[in-house]
Amino acid sequence: MIKPTFYARVAVMAIAGLTAACSDEPETGSAGAAETAGLPDTVVGTASWDDHLQRPIHRVQCDFEAPFYKLQAQGHGFELTVGFWGDEADRVSEVDFEQADSVELVQVTPEEEIYRYTTLRILPEMGQVSGSETSASGTTRLRSTSLAALEEYRNGIELDFEFSCPLSAPDQAAES
Repeated sequence: MIKPTFYARVAVMAIAGLTAACSDEPETGSAGAAETAGLPDTVVGTASWDDHLQRPIHRVQCDFEAPFYKLQAQGHGFELTVGFWGDEADRVSEVDFEQADSVELVQVTPEEEIYRYTTLRILPEMGQVSGSETSASGTTRLRSTSLAALEEYRNGIELDFEFSCPLSAPDQAAES
């Protein structure tokens, strides 16, 4: 039987996707999500899409606040967010990281155009994106959800990535 929380999740994700996809205003300017000033030199992962260039990921932040656990990776000109629902988990270690619930890529071009791609529920035919308390990786198809992305990549893009979170104690962060 499908739980009522499932319908609530689907509704929230659908509204978020429609809001991003239906905006009439062009997205330009520097996106706070893709700010790249001050990124460290270390590389903690890579991401590639469409042109298949391996883009280095320099910073990863893990937000383990119930009920939505997300890992956010930044590289020069882009940010990648992978999310997992854990509404029934008391600890991060109890979250099901086998298949991500959402993936979003925000890319800012040198001309400061913002390209946004999202998938809100990854079905098996859309690829496999998994994770853990300290990493995320996978390949999936993302839909174009910004005007700039729709104009250039109407049907979306294929994303392949792998990254690791900095060493920390995620269970402690989730319990506080």
